[in-house]
Amino acid sequence: MRRSAGSLAAASLAALIAFSDARAEDLGTIGPAYEVAEPDLLATLEKRAREAMESGRWEALMARTRERARAYVRRPPGRKLARAQRPRSWRLDPTVEVPYDVRDAAGRVLFPAGTRVNPLDHIRLSSRLVFLDGDDPEQVAWAGRLLEEPFLTKPVLVAGSPTALMERWGRPVFFDQRGFLVGYFGIEALPAIVRQEGRALRIEEVVIE
Repeated sequence: MRRSAGSLAAASLAALIAFSDARAEDLGTIGPAYEVAEPDLLATLEKRAREAMESGRWEALMARTRERARAYVRRPPGRKLARAQRPRSWRLDPTVEVPYDVRDAAGRVLFPAGTRVNPLDHIRLSSRLVFLDGDDPEQVAWAGRLLEEPFLTKPVLVAGSPTALMERWGRPVFFDQRGFLVGYFGIEALPAIVRQEGRALRIEEVVIE
């Protein structure tokens, strides 16, 4: 078996040497030779930009870009969830295991890799988070009533236009882009409320009466 493996290695080495020699062989000159000319990329881009500006295409492109940006702000990519049909409540322990050393600005290790850390031991969720679908008028009206209560409340849209509700309520409205937070919290129906409960989070899916 060793001899067979050695023979295979020798054959592979011989083939490699033969291939290298063949690649290195001087084949002479075949046909006319031309100097390689590479145009200045920056000059080419500048030329195309000038042509676009002179033809009016540049302004049209900028207008489309601005409109796409405004549309993104008005309606960021969200996630559609069903309306809650039954109340549901559960606790979530946010403790995580740190996969690598967490260091401060001076390079000192705050949490070695493998340490289990509960963020609520270091920060406090001072407001309740209210998740809702901004395209559902009943959810919007329900959330508006919560904002009038004396509790600190942060509205978080999962879908809809945050700018429209900011104008309506006169306060910041947050947006859960692509449903990252509802996925983390395990929220499957709206509206929902998230608040701190000791070293855990209490999550409730609410049925609007």
